[in-house]
Amino acid sequence: MPIRTPKLSCSPFLKPNSTRVPVALLALLLSICDGFAEYRFLENWSPAGKGSDVGYFLDTPYRSKIDLSGLWNYTVEGGPSGTVRVPSAFDFTGTVTFERKFEITPEMVDKFQFFLVMFGTNHACEVSLNGDFITSHAGGYTSFYQSIPKNTLQVGKENVIQVVVSNRLDPRRTLPLRSNVWGWRNYGGILRDVFILAVPLLSISDVVAGSTLSADGGTATITVGATFEGTAETSGLENSGGKRSSSFGMYVELLDKITGFLVAKSQVVPLSHAGNDWDRAHAEVRVDNPKVWSPESPELYFARVFLVQGTSKDFTVIDEYDLNLGIRKLEIAGGHLKLNGRQVVLKGVVWQEDHPNFGSAMSYEELEKDVAQIKSLGANTIRFGNHPPHPYMLNLCDRYGLFAMEELPIAGAPSSVLAEEYFVELASTALREMIVRDRHHVSVLAWGVGDEFESSTPAARTFVEAMVRLARSLDNRPTYYGARLVESDNCSDLVDIAALNLHTQD
Repeated sequence: MPIRTPKLSCSPFLKPNSTRVPVALLALLLSICDGFAEYRFLENWSPAGKGSDVGYFLDTPYRSKIDLSGLWNYTVEGGPSGTVRVPSAFDFTGTVTFERKFEITPEMVDKFQFFLVMFGTNHACEVSLNGDFITSHAGGYTSFYQSIPKNTLQVGKENVIQVVVSNRLDPRRTLPLRSNVWGWRNYGGILRDVFILAVPLLSISDVVAGSTLSADGGTATITVGATFEGTAETSGLENSGGKRSSSFGMYVELLDKITGFLVAKSQVVPLSHAGNDWDRAHAEVRVDNPKVWSPESPELYFARVFLVQGTSKDFTVIDEYDLNLGIRKLEIAGGHLKLNGRQVVLKGVVWQEDHPNFGSAMSYEELEKDVAQIKSLGANTIRFGNHPPHPYMLNLCDRYGLFAMEELPIAGAPSSVLAEEYFVELASTALREMIVRDRHHVSVLAWGVGDEFESSTPAARTFVEAMVRLARSLDNRPTYYGARLVESDNCSDLVDIAALNLHTQD
């Protein structure tokens, strides 16, 4: 069963010849047992997703993953200890320390740099490795990754990773805020995939891809921008006009998602190196008679971005970064939403990550079941209410043909909170993490900056202005927020979509 409680010796039954226990003491023992039984874990225990359809950090031949799912030791602050299978959700409020061991081989240390990747850990966590602090993160539904210094790793020995997780929320100082009524269930724990990503010493750190479709739909241009990090001691850099031109380059292959056939290929773009940083590189590929994405026909492409060393005619591949792409033209014209030149009417559902057996630690299989059922209803849109979803959900929306409306977990916030500088910083960090992770998904329709917050004040207007400005600096998709009080609303002109929440009474 996926629900586990600590095993405790709390039977009230006595052996025939045992000493009788006073009634008051027996009642106390039973109350303690009942209290420990409340420390409930809902286990998913699925391994980290692999392949080309996992939503984030797809597998390639030049990278490796050390999966950290499986059995972890845990200790509840002020409560029991035991083992639990991760990913999992704990269904109580508190702080839990998770710990497990893993190994790194000498061969891996010589070839790779390492990153800890956590798809979702609710709400705040601190991570240590072999007793050394690595990172902290706040926000249970945005993914993050953190470089691991090599001097913290023990080669050929067992390494101990410790993750301290607290799901305690505050009514004014956390994102999301603690909800008094009608809030979603605040599960804690390592809810989603967790693994160590090993990438080459010089690697592609991020890829931003976009597409433009000609007016007649006959051609499309895919533009790919990539950033790089790592060392290049063996590159043989040469001085060139104040910058050092390296013998490294980048190129892109675009494949049909279904057949795997090569559709287009860019030229090798040389990389340049200024100071201690690599300059961003851009490549383009042109597609004739492109297949365009829509909910009715969710056509996809598969992009492979290569980092190479050598000339354009003779090179060696160092790293590969893959992502799924779609081509479509989305615009708001005349007060209407248009997709590929045609007006589209949104029909959908609000979905939150929750399950009776797994809580918010849903497996890949359960996520796909939900998406298939939503599609079978005739829906073309999912609004991910009040939190960014598991990255695999965006992959499913791409493949099944469902628009995704993705928003920050800012629900019902008063303007006094929106005016606080620390809260703006929390929201900005979460918005950046959400958009950077998911902006390559063709299914994402719009970015939401909150839901039913107090939008009638100057402080709210300043907050929305800041969020919209940041969103537009990261991606060109529309912005929105959910609102109820239309007459007193002071912010709707700042966003692209006026999302009115209509609440009906039975």
